[in-house]
Amino acid sequence: MGGQRRQKLETAAHAAANRERAADAADAHDARPRWPLVLAASLLASAAFALPKKAQDEATRPQQEMSKKTVKKFSHKVYQMEDSQALDFLERWYQGQEDLGGLARMPPKVRQSFRTMFNNIIKTAGKDGTMSESVLWYQRMRAAKIDVNPRTFGKLVAAAASRGLVEEAELWLETMVGEGLQPDLVTMSSVIAACCEAKEPLRAERWFQLLLQQRLTPDLFVYTSMVDAHAEAGDGDKAAAWLQRAVDAGIDVSTACYNAVIKAYCRQGDLEVANEWLEKAKAAGHTLDIMSYNTVLNFFAEEGDIKAAEDWLDKIKASGLQPDQVSFNTMIKAASVSKRLSETEKYVKEMASYRLQPTAATYVTLVSAYADKGDLKNAQLWYDKAEAATGEKVRAKTVAALVKAYVKAGDVQGAERCLADAVKKDGMELNNVVYTTMINAYAESGDVDGASAWFRRAREKSRERLNLWSYNAMIKACANARDPARAQQWFNIAIEDGLKPDVWSYTLMISACGKAGRVGEARRWLERMEPAGVQPNVVSYTEAIKAGAQSRTSKAPGLREYQLFARMLSEGVWPTVVTYNFLLQSMVRSRPKMMREAEDVFRHMAQCKLKPNKFTQINLARVLGLERTLELCKELGFKVAPDLH
Repeated sequence: MGGQRRQKLETAAHAAANRERAADAADAHDARPRWPLVLAASLLASAAFALPKKAQDEATRPQQEMSKKTVKKFSHKVYQMEDSQALDFLERWYQGQEDLGGLARMPPKVRQSFRTMFNNIIKTAGKDGTMSESVLWYQRMRAAKIDVNPRTFGKLVAAAASRGLVEEAELWLETMVGEGLQPDLVTMSSVIAACCEAKEPLRAERWFQLLLQQRLTPDLFVYTSMVDAHAEAGDGDKAAAWLQRAVDAGIDVSTACYNAVIKAYCRQGDLEVANEWLEKAKAAGHTLDIMSYNTVLNFFAEEGDIKAAEDWLDKIKASGLQPDQVSFNTMIKAASVSKRLSETEKYVKEMASYRLQPTAATYVTLVSAYADKGDLKNAQLWYDKAEAATGEKVRAKTVAALVKAYVKAGDVQGAERCLADAVKKDGMELNNVVYTTMINAYAESGDVDGASAWFRRAREKSRERLNLWSYNAMIKACANARDPARAQQWFNIAIEDGLKPDVWSYTLMISACGKAGRVGEARRWLERMEPAGVQPNVVSYTEAIKAGAQSRTSKAPGLREYQLFARMLSEGVWPTVVTYNFLLQSMVRSRPKMMREAEDVFRHMAQCKLKPNKFTQINLARVLGLERTLELCKELGFKVAPDLH
């Protein structure tokens, strides 16, 4: 292994160890220098698994020098164990061998006979332990002068890929090739799948080309990964192109591939092309399953088009397929999105007529719908029905929705009581959804202490790793407390914990700076996004414009906000009414008055078929004057707001 590549791998291994063994989140209040933490983490990584020796049992205590025959028997015994038992057993066995001088003392043939066992323990450590354990066993294998083979690196690649550690997986694959070993299809497929899971389809495409260069033939798994990656990104054309590429390669693609393409076009809002792919699937001899139809049904539900959803449900019935629980849950979702909650009961009854029981999704949808409406009474009613049903998963998911209802009603203490009752009564273990909901509840009011307490509790109690939403909620808490410095601390903590900030992480930082009156910093956070590979969305631009609009000290008010507005249009990001409102507000303090620009903005709003509200008209009047504003409203056919008179 080359020195530079080895250094990269050791760095990656140390980073993985730091992420996996972190016991507590750094407190946002703690303003102490972070170098002691970095030093401690480095020491921890360098002393990885230097565990105190346990008392050895008879099985692990070395009795005599091993032969190839005894190695085979020993390995067979290990294979019969549960993964966690095998890891513990082999750790104690290895320490015992170290006491005798290490494996390197054994004859070469005996030593090499351990290779298969080491390969398997690398795999087991990656699956049941940690990535750093896999790396440790690889390092021990090297130290014992046991020859590595393609399977060794294949296990390391698979271990990294299964944990979403794309860069580590790539490094191990590059190391494998660098040592002159030929990767097999499974190894290459693992890296491609990891890239796809990480929502990096372009990265996956690069590895696909390398797969071809290795003279390997992609199989259904590889093509399905590529189709799914582009479908999840909402790129129907590319998903369809990869499906066609699979067909051209002679792959017997599954109905699931067609479903992914249909889903991608639905996400794009291109129902016509989605229907075309439904027909293509039929023409290719695929029997469309209920999932194919439910994909389109979900499109109507998300649009809140309940009439179209009902028509599509009738089409499902006419096709000879029986609607399933997902179908009816989607109809309940359609009614919820379209604000017709009274119709949800109809679909619950129709579900029962097909002898289908409500699922966790049924209850969560109903409790969430009433929670969003602020109807705590009905949210509690459906929660009680869910609680009467069996299954821990049902209770865990619906309690999160009920907590949201209390939070929506502004009753954070009620949410706390709800959780305490669920834990005491059912022995329910809180999940990340609940923790994030509570962090968010305190974040909304800018209570950083309350949010931080729930964050620490989640890190201490939850078996699952907190996702980026939890970190974003902490950034929001600091933003609402008008403390951008602490918000940035949480932004950095997310990165240190191995998470990549998304568009909302940056947008919340823009908001934090804007609320604190730091307009320049808000704009700089916007500028950081594209170099970081994050595309600003309409909220990002709106928050940056809002920062300037609400500032009393910004230089050239209105001008820079107008430039941001022009930039977002050039990027294909379309403003909302809120964007126009803050843009016009920023022009109120402009000197000289940006009258021509304000009128252009208002006309642009009309061209985009957006209706101005009273705030739009009030801000416009403060720039153009009341008389000209009334003339424009009349010319463009807008009803004049009562507050304007």
